Amino acid sequence: DIVSAPNSDQSIPDVMHVGAQSLTSQALKSHDSESLKSFLRTLNDADQDELRRSVTTVTYTKTGLVTPQSRIVDLPGMSCPIEVSFIRLMLPVTDSKNTPYVLNFSTLVSESELNNRSGFLQ
Repeated sequence: DIVSAPNSDQSIPDVMHVGAQSLTSQALKSHDSESLKSFLRTLNDADQDELRRSVTTVTYTKTGLVTPQSRIVDLPGMSCPIEVSFIRLMLPVTDSKNTPYVLNFSTLVSESELNNRSGFLQ
C-alpha cells in the first residue's frame, strides 16, 4: 500500500494506492483506497496516533521502519472482533516529481477471535 503523511488536520494518512494482493486487500476484501480509509477511521485513537506518527517519521526522516504490531479490529464478514498480529515494513519512496510517500507492507503473523462475553482470546 502507498500512503502519504497526513496534514495536521487529518487523523489518518492519505491512502494513495492499495495493492491488489496486499494484506489490506485480503482482509477488507477490496483494493479500493476508500475501503482502507474507512477502516483506518475505525481504529482507536492510540492506533491512529501510532500510524500517523510512523508514517510522518518515515516520510520526513527518509528512514525505513520495521515493527511488530498487534491490533483488535472488526473486519467485514466477521461476527466478532479479532486480534491481528503482523509485521509492518514502511519504506520512504518518491514519485517522478520527488513527492514523498510511504510504501507500507504488512505480513500477517497470527489472528485470534475474541470471545465477546469475556473479552479473552479464543
